[in-house]
Amino acid sequence: MSETDTTQQPEGSYTELTVVYAALLVLLGLTIVLSFVGLGSTLALVVALGLAAAKTGLIMWYFMHLKYRVSLVWLFAVAGMVWLLVLFGLTLSDYVTRWWVLFEG
Repeated sequence: MSETDTTQQPEGSYTELTVVYAALLVLLGLTIVLSFVGLGSTLALVVALGLAAAKTGLIMWYFMHLKYRVSLVWLFAVAGMVWLLVLFGLTLSDYVTRWWVLFEG
């Protein structure tokens, strides 16, 4: 393979990326609007996490160009997300089990 042999990966068109950017702005606006609506703590958490997952998916799929990449890149992207979930899960489990600190003398 020569040094001048460059294979171009197909990238998204400007129209497609503009639509995705607009969708991200709409999801951001929806997140802000829903933060002022009294949904209750559990439903608000579920909605906020769902909107965050949708935004993350759009960013990974379009702006990180995962839809054009090979399986190995997908593997590392998924591994990074799984590792992030493990870190959040361990932090949450520590936070949830700290209730006894509030009641100690």
